[in-house]
Amino acid sequence: MKFLKISVVLLALAISGSLLAGHGAELYNEFKDTGEFYDDENWQEYVDAIGQRLLKHSKDKDRTYHFFVLDVPTINAFATGDGYIYIHRGLITYMSSEDQLAAVIGHEIGHIALRHHAKRRVASLLSGGAGLAAYILTGRGELWEATDALTQIWISGYGREDELEADRFGAELLARAGYNPMAVIETISVLKDQELFAREVRLQTPSYHGLFATHPKNDKRLHEVVSYAQEMLPEESVPPVGDFWEMIDGLHFGMPTTFGTRQNIYYDKSYRLVIEFPDNWRIQRNQYQVVGVAPRGESEARIAISRYTQQEKMVPSEFVRDGIGVNAADIDEETEASFDGREYYLVALKNPQNSDTSKFIAIYTRGNEHFVMWASHGKNGNAESLTASIEEVISGIRSLTSEDLTYEEILKIHVQEAVPGDTYASLVDPTSLHTVDYPEETLRLINGHHPHGEPRAGDKVKIIKIK
Repeated sequence: MKFLKISVVLLALAISGSLLAGHGAELYNEFKDTGEFYDDENWQEYVDAIGQRLLKHSKDKDRTYHFFVLDVPTINAFATGDGYIYIHRGLITYMSSEDQLAAVIGHEIGHIALRHHAKRRVASLLSGGAGLAAYILTGRGELWEATDALTQIWISGYGREDELEADRFGAELLARAGYNPMAVIETISVLKDQELFAREVRLQTPSYHGLFATHPKNDKRLHEVVSYAQEMLPEESVPPVGDFWEMIDGLHFGMPTTFGTRQNIYYDKSYRLVIEFPDNWRIQRNQYQVVGVAPRGESEARIAISRYTQQEKMVPSEFVRDGIGVNAADIDEETEASFDGREYYLVALKNPQNSDTSKFIAIYTRGNEHFVMWASHGKNGNAESLTASIEEVISGIRSLTSEDLTYEEILKIHVQEAVPGDTYASLVDPTSLHTVDYPEETLRLINGHHPHGEPRAGDKVKIIKIK
């Protein structure tokens, strides 16, 4: 039996560079039809101008290239063999100069100009651009479920020699265009810090390919490549295309605006869906689940919800085992229950002896959708109150109303000058606390000061605020 599952599997298969020749135009049409481009003409023009400036110094200078910003919060960029380069909005938030952004674009130009796409191997292609576009947008809201066909795709990565070759090519483009090729090293340093944080703290799979996945910060050969490129800098300095700090002031941060939270309520415009948690619960949204945490933290209660759709009808007891793979040996008790006129299936999982925790899986079915809730409590909670919270969440799953659509919550990057005494802890905006995980460390990361740095008086600092 086949199920359409959220993108847990695909998230482990991070995008890695150029795809097959010809797919750039196909993806462009799909992105345009589904509104995936970042809705800011100034940013589209800015990135294109940087790309065209670099392209003038490439052996591909007589070939047509296209440069775009996608409204995707993940940290990635990719190129296609037919000259399309797409930069994810989420990547830009970690940049601190036009030179660093140019380093990313130059590296992607290198993959195309050096014909690395011809070496790529795709195990299977999806019919039409929609599936491939959805795969590339892993981490965006549409992929809080993924089409079954997407699990069939596998895209291999470049070899390290190809990546180093693209690094060399990109560094030379930077220098000839008047950018500092050391920006390649700076960008690697910033994003390596982010990758380490994502892996060790968030327990997420880093998503960037090539330039940032293959090199440590102190890679000797990469430093030699950059040093060589510095000899190609023009004698006179070249002004930047635009004011990077002015541009990034106001850039959207995090998930696209098809999603949002309002106090204890999560809404999803794509599916016209609302999930209401108990009063005073905090809501988090990641690439896997919508998560609600009780006022006293996870030791009191935590409920994580994933949305599945099924192509063939299956009763909840079958779905527990065959749909989400729970072993029968881990189940303590299964019951059919109802609350507020809604039926659901509750599975109590076995816990170690003398444990002060309880764990449940609850399945609420609406049409062909399964809402699967992984619920737990620690020493500050109990099974009875956790079950009551599960039922309250189930009763709070509903369709989006016109009133919900009038509310929009957008996080943005704001730029300000640090003053004496500023710390990243003091710069955290209170209004963004419920929407940004690890807010202090996030500010440190996007400003290139991970793990222990603090702003200096006079520095331009990126902070995150709700518009």
